[in-house]
Order: sequence, then C-alpha cells, then structure tokens
Amino acid sequence: FTAAPGQRVVFRLGVTPFEDLGKCTLKVSELKGPAEIPAANARIYFQDYRVHGSEVRESALIPSNTLHVEKGISSCFWVWLKIPDDAPAGGYTGTLTFTRENGAATSLPLKLKVYPLKLEEILPLPFGMYYSPPNVPDPAQRKRVIAEQLAFMREVGFSATTLGSGRIKDIKEKQGTIDVEFDKTMWELARAAGFGRHPAQLQMATSLGCARAIARRLEIRVDQNPGSEMEHPGYKPLYLDFARKFAAFIKDQGLPVGDISTMEE
Repeated sequence: FTAAPGQRVVFRLGVTPFEDLGKCTLKVSELKGPAEIPAANARIYFQDYRVHGSEVRESALIPSNTLHVEKGISSCFWVWLKIPDDAPAGGYTGTLTFTRENGAATSLPLKLKVYPLKLEEILPLPFGMYYSPPNVPDPAQRKRVIAEQLAFMREVGFSATTLGSGRIKDIKEKQGTIDVEFDKTMWELARAAGFGRHPAQLQMATSLGCARAIARRLEIRVDQNPGSEMEHPGYKPLYLDFARKFAAFIKDQGLPVGDISTMEE
C-alpha cells in the first residue's frame, strides 16, 4: 500500500472457508519503519449481509474484528488504517494475523510506503451525501449523536452535508405571509465539525418539507398529487415569503450553501 501522512488507507481481507472455522479474529500489528504506526490506528470491520429470498446483498460494516465463519460462506474484513500526520516518509512493515477457533492461525505480511508529501487539509470541493439526523427523543442526546456522526463524516473526508429546513407554524393566505421557525442546531454542529471551511464547500439546505407543509395548510392534496400546489393561486406568494425568510436565515449562519431542494417529483 502507498499513502501520504494524514491519509487513511482502506483494504480488505476475504475469507473463503472450506470447513467451519468457528470464531475468527483479525488483528493488525504495529507498522515499523522510520517511525512506528501504532496498531490502535487500525479500525477493523466485518461486512454484514442481508438476505431476502434467494438474494444476498451487502448490508453494513460492523465495527468488530471478530466474526463466526461457516463452511462455504465467504466473509470479508475491512481495515481502515490512519497514517499519522507526522509519519516520516519511507517503508513500513507489519503483520495481519487471522486466528480461528478451529485450526491454526494465519499471518500475512503488510507493507506500506509513505510518501514525502502533505495532503491539502481544506479541499475546495463539496463532498457529501444526503443526511437525516436520527430521531432521538432526548434533545441533549440527539445533539451528541448528531455531533458524533458529523465528526465521523468529516473523518472519512466529507466536506458537505444536509442542513435541513424550517418548520411552518402558520400561514396568512390573504396577506401572502407565513410564520416559520428555523433551528440553528444542525448549522452550528456542522460548522463546529469543520464543514464549509472553504467557500466552495457548498452545503445543502432543503425546502421540500416546508413547501409541502404550506400546501397542506392550503388543504392541497400534495401527498396524493405532487405538483398540484403549483396550480393554487395562493401558494406562490406564501412560498416566496418562506424563501425570502429562509435566505435571510441562511445568510446569518455563515456557511456556504449551493443547493436548496424544492421539489423531487
């Protein structure tokens, strides 16, 4: 493997058993070279699957280095190795050790070359995906869980995330105005986690939920007939009032936003 200081190297170890191996464990030793990369820098996962009828599909990576391996069922371990930010350039060697309940252990050599260069810390690009905060009843616990998940996203290289929208409290159809409440929590947590550190790291806000909430308050059957709200004469001024207030809120948060999802149909 090759890497730069501060980079994360991901590799896999496949196991194809011709007999029951029982409880199996994978361990990564420290890597020795110009310096030592601790064994604790390696996170190990095993790949879980979901079965539906005759179909077998990937499900998730389970954070564990222990797995029960049955005859005829191939398994896969994933290793995520963090190269220290100050790792000197040069060659490093270590060992992967696969132990099994039924049979002898197997050791495999691990070789790594660290290049004498430094990765750019703040990339001028938005890397991310849709994110929905978990539904945790306790507000303090919910905030903690979101912060931990955002920290993990940053660790894997994400620089952008979904920041959400607002909550429609009331509408005044005749005046063409709405009463909306915006929650700063996601914006503050994303900023604290390191998202949007470059102007080009555009975050994504959403207005679809509020757009539909306005339609429902106008008694438009938007869930059964998406898009029908566009034909209602009272909808446009209400949505524009929301959009102006949302834009002002976004400006106050100090994070670059490049996409606001309005309709998905």
